[in-house]
Amino acid sequence: MRQIDFFIAGVQKSGTTTLYDLLSQDSRIFLPSIKENPFFTNPEIQTDFLERLYTDYKSEDLIGGAYANAIFFEDSAKELVNNNNDIKIIIILRNPTDRAYSAYNYSYRLGIEKCNSFEEALENDMRNNYTNYIDIANRTYLKHGHYYNQITAYTNHIPIEKVHCILFDDLIKDEIGVLKRLYKFLELDYKHNISHVKSNVSSVVKIKWIHKLIFDKNILKSIYQKFMPAKFQYLINHKIVKRIERINKKNTPYNPMNIETRERLIKYYSSHNKKLEELLKIDLKSWNK
Repeated sequence: MRQIDFFIAGVQKSGTTTLYDLLSQDSRIFLPSIKENPFFTNPEIQTDFLERLYTDYKSEDLIGGAYANAIFFEDSAKELVNNNNDIKIIIILRNPTDRAYSAYNYSYRLGIEKCNSFEEALENDMRNNYTNYIDIANRTYLKHGHYYNQITAYTNHIPIEKVHCILFDDLIKDEIGVLKRLYKFLELDYKHNISHVKSNVSSVVKIKWIHKLIFDKNILKSIYQKFMPAKFQYLINHKIVKRIERINKKNTPYNPMNIETRERLIKYYSSHNKKLEELLKIDLKSWNK
C-alpha cells in the first residue's frame, strides 16, 4: 500500500481544494489528480482504490492526500497512522458558523440536502442520528464545527507537533505567508512560482436531470454498479462523472444568512471556540461576529 507523507484532513468547506490545487503545482509533491480520498474513513472502500489513486506516482519528494471530511471521522487518524506512523496532518479551520451555512448550501445544491432552508436543516440535524455515510459526512452541520473535539481525538493517535492548522481567513488574506509556514512544516523549501488559484466556488446546477441521473439512485446506476468491473467504475466515477459535474455547474453566490440564525450559532459555538483558542494558542475573536 502506498505510504502517504502528509494528509489534508479537513475541514469541509474551508479551502481544502484551494490548498490542494496550490500544492499540486509543485513538481516535488505528488498529489493525485482526484482530490477527495475517503479511503481512510470508509471501511467499505477496497484497498485497490488507494493503489489506483497513486498509480501515477514517479519519484516526487513528498506524497500527499486529502479528504475534507477525514477529521470528522475519529477512526481515520488511526488508519492514517497505520499507513504511515510518521504522517503529518494539515487542517484548515473556518468560522464554524460560516462553514455550516456553506456546507448546507453545497449539499442542497447537490441534492443531498432536501430541506429548503438552513434553519430547517439545522432542526433536522439536531433531531436525527444519521447512520448513512453520505448523511453523516454532509448533513451533520453542527458537529462538523466541533473543531476542538476533532483535533484532540486526532492527537490521541498523532502528536500535536505533527498537526498543522491553518485559518481559512489567513489563506484568503495572506496566501504566500500561509504557504511559507506550511512548507516549513513539511520540511520543504518554499517555491515562489506557485500561482494563485480560487477553487470550489459556490455554484448551482445548470441541468437538474443530468445531476439527478449521476447522483440519485436509479435503474441505470444499479445495472452499471452490478455488472461494470471495478476498475472501469473507478475511471467513470472519478474522471468522466467529475468532468460532467464541473461542466454542469454555474458559479453563483449564496444568499446572506439570517441574522438571528447567525447569532444563535455564534452562541452555540462560543464554548467550542474558546477551548480551541486555548489548545492552539490563537485568537479567534473574529469568529464571534
